This record gives sequence, structure tokens and C-alpha cells, in this order.
Amino acid sequence: MSHAAGKSIRNAYARASRLFDPKPPSPPRLSFEIGVPWGHGLLDGIHVDLCGLVRIEGRCKVVSGEDLPVVSFDGVQIPFLQHYRFNRLEVRPGSEQPSTHSALALEYLVPEALVRTFQVLEIRVNGRRHRFESSFAFVNPHYKALLNSDAVWHRADVYGSGPPNSKPDPEILEVVKELPPPLLDFGCGKGALIHRLRELGIDAYGIELFSDDLHAAIIPEVYDRITFYEGSFPTRFADGQFNSTVCSEVLEHIPDYRTAIAEIARVTRRSALFTVPDASAIPAGFRHSVVPWHLLEATHVNFFNQTSLTIELRRHFSQVEIGRSGATHVNDSRAFASLTALCSK
Repeated sequence: MSHAAGKSIRNAYARASRLFDPKPPSPPRLSFEIGVPWGHGLLDGIHVDLCGLVRIEGRCKVVSGEDLPVVSFDGVQIPFLQHYRFNRLEVRPGSEQPSTHSALALEYLVPEALVRTFQVLEIRVNGRRHRFESSFAFVNPHYKALLNSDAVWHRADVYGSGPPNSKPDPEILEVVKELPPPLLDFGCGKGALIHRLRELGIDAYGIELFSDDLHAAIIPEVYDRITFYEGSFPTRFADGQFNSTVCSEVLEHIPDYRTAIAEIARVTRRSALFTVPDASAIPAGFRHSVVPWHLLEATHVNFFNQTSLTIELRRHFSQVEIGRSGATHVNDSRAFASLTALCSK
């Protein structure tokens, strides 16, 4: 790779970093104190979880026979979901040491159809209204049905696999469009990246495993640019047929990933960009009891970190420059969805 080309791609990395890894914004206020008698006890706190849950907590003994509090956002009432008991650390008045007490949670679920940003939370308890203002920007999380499904889910329901992307990852696109054409998208899905590159005037092609469903899903405008194959190597492409190759979120699905890397190196004359899920996000989230669900997708058979990916790629490429994309913030920790590796012969 020439110095100018390398500088251009590094600038693309820098632009992507500024665009897609901003500093986490100041969090909105999502917890509020109240002190309302209810259920032979006291409701003392309201907590909003932006996955779509509202929890009213308190030290109450009974639920039956009491009128449930009414929860609404901007005047829209939110349905009650369930209640449960849990142990909570509290500091009682007159005591300096926290102690554990049984608490009650009343839980309300924002329906998918109502998911948007609200400004005013209102709780009505025993005829009294309590109003709180903040920015309640709800989202529909993955697997939202696990919050209230009345069916027992099975492994295939959770560790599944979804359809190919309909749009290219904008962070990866920033880098890919600086690679010298002609370009091959290895494992191109329905051809979303190829379609976008062609719109930008970049000569791009793809290769993908054949299946009836994927064959039917190919974007019509790039159908003649995609080669289907049965998964065996070598492919029908000539040595060095493409100046650049992109292999984005594919290697983790291929059992014989080493042969796949060797094949990509064979058909690539100058540069290759690889992206894979960043397995280091699992220990990075340990302290917060968080595991990125995409890393556990059912068809992932290889788990790479920066060290192992670099070792594998250096078998075939003289230069390997590692980056990361898809920054996520959990409390005070930052992790990334993917490792990126820009390689040159």
C-alpha cells in the first residue's frame, strides 16, 4: 500500500471514530423519590429503564385489594405488567449503616407502539398526582418479548441468526470507500455494501454462499455483480483479481477460517479489510454483568481478540493495522462491537 493510500485510509478511520464514538452524553434523570402511603406501607421511589420499563418501589406488605398506581408519559397511560419482591439495601433514618430489607416493585411496560421520547412522567397514587420532567427516550430492545412473553423460549429462539443487513455499516463504509477498486465483498449477504459502493461510482463485486432464501433476497440492482458458491476453496476468481477485498462479519461464521483468509489473500492484489466481533467485549463487560448478545449469535464458531486476529492475518499480509468500531458504553466502561483489521500485501 502506498504512503498516500495508507494516509487516506487512516484519515477515514479518524473520521469514523469522530462520527461513531462520541463521548457518552450526560444521562437524563431517570430515578425520582416519592413518599406516598400505599399497601400498608410506603412507595418511596420511581425508576425508569429506557428499555421500556417503569418500576415503582417501596416497603409495602400487600398488593391485593389496593388500587394500583397509574403511570403515564405525556398523558399516555402505561399498562401495569407485574409485581415482585426483592431484597434492597437501605439506610434507615438514625442509622449510619445500610441494612437489607424486603421491598416491593410494581412494574409497568411501555408497549412497542408507544416507544418514543417523552418529556413528562406522571404517577397517580390514591388520587394524588406526582409529576416529573426529564427526557425519556425509550427504545425497543432486542428480544423485548422476553420481558413479558407467556411462552417458554427455547435455545433456537434466543441463539438464532437474523437476515442479512439491508444497509452497510456506516462506520465500515467510511473506510471501505477509500480502498482501491475493483473491490470484492467476501460474504456480501444481499449486496447492501456493493449497492452503496456502486452508487458512489466504485467498481465492486461480491461472493456469497448459495441458499434459496439469500438468492431471493439479493438487491436486484447488483444481482449480476454477485457470485454464488458452495463454500469450498479455491473460488473461481483468479490470483490478484481484485485490488481490494472486504470481509466484514464473516470469518466468525466459517469453521475453516484459515483457508478462507488464505483465499482472500490469494485473490487480493493490494489491500484487505476484515471485521469480526470483538470477543474482548465479554471480559470488558464482566464487572457490569453484561455480555453483548451478538457475540453469542448461533452461527458464530470463531471468537477473535486483537492478538489472535493479528496472528492469523500476518500469515498472509505484511502489514496489519488494527482498529475497533461500534463503541458502546456501559456505566464507566467502554467496549466495541467489532475488531477491524486493515491489511496490505
